[in-house]
Amino acid sequence: METKYFLNKNGNQSEPFTIEQLKDEYITADTMIWAEGFEDWIKASECPEVASLISKQPPVLNKSQQQPELEAKTDSKGNILYYREVKTEKTSTDVFAIIAFAAGLGGFLILPILFVPIAYIACIISYFKMKQDKSLGGVGFRTIGAVLTTINIFWLMYQFKVGFFA
Repeated sequence: METKYFLNKNGNQSEPFTIEQLKDEYITADTMIWAEGFEDWIKASECPEVASLISKQPPVLNKSQQQPELEAKTDSKGNILYYREVKTEKTSTDVFAIIAFAAGLGGFLILPILFVPIAYIACIISYFKMKQDKSLGGVGFRTIGAVLTTINIFWLMYQFKVGFFA
């Protein structure tokens, strides 16, 4: 009778595999296996029959080993001037995005005429800072701040009967 091997897949016992069927499975040296006659689960590298099937996959790259994503900067004619690294991981929230949100909310709840200009200026600064530095987060704060500020403007126009509210 052919030996049946069980694999530990993410903490769960697999169905039994023959040695032929194991060739289709991804097995590393640390994959835990069990078969009849084993006292306990062992590493695949400790079983001579299974050790020959260990995948020869390269190790996973660390983030520091991966090639950075590059962005080309061009002139008005489309000629490439230089490349710069694109930072995609958000490392911090833009302070101007938070100011835009707080001022938009402050204008909505306290005094629109004071907070509206602050919120819009903060939104504009935040937009250009985030465009320049891709690692900054806070788009949601900036967007909500801009929406609240727009509502504040319409509220002021309604209160003072200006524009299309006249």
